[in-house]
Amino acid sequence: MLRKVTSYEEYRALFLEFQKKGKLLKNYQIIDINKIKKELPSGKIFVYISENSFFVLTLKHSYFNVFLYTNSYLSLKKDFINCHSDLTSLNDPIMSQWHKTYSLSLCYKCDTLDPLFFEQLKEFGFKINKKLARYTIEHSDGSYIDFVPQEYRNVCFAKESDAKTIMSLMNENFDLIGDCVPEYSE
Repeated sequence: MLRKVTSYEEYRALFLEFQKKGKLLKNYQIIDINKIKKELPSGKIFVYISENSFFVLTLKHSYFNVFLYTNSYLSLKKDFINCHSDLTSLNDPIMSQWHKTYSLSLCYKCDTLDPLFFEQLKEFGFKINKKLARYTIEHSDGSYIDFVPQEYRNVCFAKESDAKTIMSLMNENFDLIGDCVPEYSE
């Protein structure tokens, strides 16, 4: 079942009902519930619910960002197929913005930890767009600044009047999906 959700109360009730169906398995995702709450009134959030899966689909630019919850990795491919079918047959003006692309952000060390989960994603057609590596270094004396050229040290915060220019630069120089470019309203 696919439905548009526009209030947090409705979203929460649907999710709590789904949780009663059984233990949720790891999904390797970090969902920002405050961001979801903020976006719910926009009409760009859909929820797909099956016996085994609960997908939150947020329309960003021209793709759906997917957050998934499941109690059975084996059902993911079937549920993605059914969800996709429901979305493509949906008669909603907002769907004209969608270019049949999905983005799924995962946070994990190694995809051999849960091979069935990653196998199901690959079978549906998901492939790695980008991998993120985080590097850290500690300098308690603030000496990291030596690595930054002088002309870049005196930066200032952008003003609201800079938004169009910044958005234009981001659209020209980053991958909308792989680099998580925010929408103009953000």
